[in-house]
Amino acid sequence: MNTIKKTLLLSLIAVFGLITIPNLASAQTSEMSKEEKKEIKSAEKLVKAKIDLGKKLEKLQKEEAKLVKTQTKFEKDNAAGKLSPNDVEKITSKIAKQKKSIEGLKKDIEKLEKYINENEDGI
Repeated sequence: MNTIKKTLLLSLIAVFGLITIPNLASAQTSEMSKEEKKEIKSAEKLVKAKIDLGKKLEKLQKEEAKLVKTQTKFEKDNAAGKLSPNDVEKITSKIAKQKKSIEGLKKDIEKLEKYINENEDGI
């Protein structure tokens, strides 16, 4: 009777071990895959930030060129006396909006550059 209990106990331990060991291994694998997924997501975010930075730099360049063109045309027409007071007000308002847009782009570019610099070292 004693040997039957030992055999039963050993078989239960073996079955329990067979059930538990793969679960532990899969838990470690899932943790590793979570870390890998996290690294992949951060790498994707970094690539997206670099693409956004490039687009914003191009847009900034275009907006600055547009602002210079608007200002030179305004100065030329205003010096020639071709503009009414309403026109002057409209154009100065347009120039102010363009300057505000450029400032917003510069802030966005600074944020993206900071994010890229901070996260590029980790990868």
